[in-house]
Amino acid sequence: LEDALKKVAKQRNYEVMGPVTVEFEGETHTFDGLLLGTSGTMAISLQPQIGQIYGDLSSDEWAQIWNGDRKTFANPVKAMEGNVKLLRDIYRAEGVKFGTSQNLVVFTNNNCDVAVNRNTPACHVKNLEEKLKEMKFITDGSANIEGMKAAIEKYKK
Repeated sequence: LEDALKKVAKQRNYEVMGPVTVEFEGETHTFDGLLLGTSGTMAISLQPQIGQIYGDLSSDEWAQIWNGDRKTFANPVKAMEGNVKLLRDIYRAEGVKFGTSQNLVVFTNNNCDVAVNRNTPACHVKNLEEKLKEMKFITDGSANIEGMKAAIEKYKK
């Protein structure tokens, strides 16, 4: 993931942070990765699962099928819901222009196939750049990248 994020960041003068833990107003969140761009912040959760992955935004659990075995795991998108709110709160407190804040679940295992709805913020690492474009993250905007980075650094644990 780090290489994929750095590639996207380098091409567009974005910043990559993570893993990073931030604490703000009694709430603590750990981010596997943050991509700071002119359109805002993409909070990334890494998932190591193997096999076929099925899920959507509304389900409480997603399914993993590997070697004929079916297992379920908690919806990783729902698990991240508080993350972007925390980032927005930090940016607002620091007076930073931040654009949008979004979550993205990235599956990293080479033996993983992610089968989710198009509107579900999840992908395999090999499709990261494509997914970021699809989510309209790779666009020109006016978010203050250095200001967002400084705000996160201020509340880093």
